[in-house]
Amino acid sequence: MIEISDMKTGYNDRSIVRIDRLILQNGEIAVIVGKNGSGKSTLLRAVAGLLPHQGGIFCDGTEIRELSSRERAGRISYLPQHLTIPEMSVKTLVSHGRFCRMGFSRTLTAQDRRIVGNAMKIAEVEHLREKPLSLLSGGERQRAYLAMTIAQDSPMMLLDEPDTYMDVTHRRDLLSILGRLKAQGRGIVMTSHDLPFAFLAADRICVMKDGQIVADGTPDIISSMTDMLRRAMGTGMKKVSEPGFLYPYMMEELSEKI
Repeated sequence: MIEISDMKTGYNDRSIVRIDRLILQNGEIAVIVGKNGSGKSTLLRAVAGLLPHQGGIFCDGTEIRELSSRERAGRISYLPQHLTIPEMSVKTLVSHGRFCRMGFSRTLTAQDRRIVGNAMKIAEVEHLREKPLSLLSGGERQRAYLAMTIAQDSPMMLLDEPDTYMDVTHRRDLLSILGRLKAQGRGIVMTSHDLPFAFLAADRICVMKDGQIVADGTPDIISSMTDMLRRAMGTGMKKVSEPGFLYPYMMEELSEKI
């Protein structure tokens, strides 16, 4: 569990994100939504320990500043939004997820190899294990990086727009993967620019505006807060009851069938 209390963070001594109180639970998918520049990625970077902060960010009761980088990696994994394309195979990339837990030798044990193999299965990239990253589609590459994050084997996962570059088919696959991780008891905190996908994936929606959480609740509750959504997101969300729609929630101006 991650608990954030009276926290401020930002860049160059300028506070961008201010969170009074936010609790993120294991076994739950929480999706943070907001316009570009609202502070979503900054919040995840702070929770991952990559930005200094004032106030408190606690993981299972321990302030993350008190954890070594190795201890923090054992509790929280982080997948950034912008990814490079190194010259390596999928298997080698996923193996890098174990490095933060290993000694200087960087030698994979039998248990490490088992975890790497299981991560590739969960992320549905096992059949791509020997393929170079440069030859993958955007959606396949996102899943390979997700497998690397899964291989870190941390109970809390921070995913910054993991659906980037994914078409409808890959997003369906991502939903299945997130469901399996949730069933393992992992807590998943992700950002998404795709509101219908976010409302479909989430147990809980956190809406950010100007660096603050302005609403927090189930997709049903948040979709009913029409005025708030319009102010924060520039659009409302509505529940779709008739068959033939991919998503159970649609933005007001995107009610056409897919």
